[in-house]
Amino acid sequence: MQRGIAEQERIKEITFMTDGCGPSVACGSMLVRLQSVFKHENGRFVRLIAQEHTGAFIEGDHMSDRTKTVEQRQALYSAKVIVESSNPSNRGRMPDPDACGIIHGCCGDTMEIHLRLNGDRIEEATFMTDGHESAVACGSMLTKMLRGMSLEEAGRITPEDLIAALDGLPKAKVHCANLTLNTLREAMANRRAEEKA
Repeated sequence: MQRGIAEQERIKEITFMTDGCGPSVACGSMLVRLQSVFKHENGRFVRLIAQEHTGAFIEGDHMSDRTKTVEQRQALYSAKVIVESSNPSNRGRMPDPDACGIIHGCCGDTMEIHLRLNGDRIEEATFMTDGHESAVACGSMLTKMLRGMSLEEAGRITPEDLIAALDGLPKAKVHCANLTLNTLREAMANRRAEEKA
């Protein structure tokens, strides 16, 4: 006897592997844990997974359309975060920078900050990251903030200042601001070490 379509398409096991950062891992882990609650509906497996924590909308054989993606981003992020992450400023590795910092965060993201100096002033700043929206937005906003500042002024910027400049970050993404500022401090520390050498 032929099994019904719902039984034929029942998911027996889910595993995942990702080289992404924290949200990707959280999303995959939640998907595995919730495998037993997937339902067959209108020919597609559809389930909203951990949106509160990851903002991820997952469908078994069809990703959500662009409208839903935009709606989710708008629900999670401020308008400034969306703008900075969608069209980032100063993204790229600077050739022969006067100062450079690279940190591999515990979340799995890597952040790089490159500085071009004119005396004690930051003439240009660029960033590079393999992180997602929040990391890109933090790098973009910070490098814009840094231009024209003295190193002393730059050293006084806090993660809270960066978050405020972005009109806020989700609580789960605050680590991106910490990573970005720690990378700036690393670049400045490397510069001081070179001057003493």
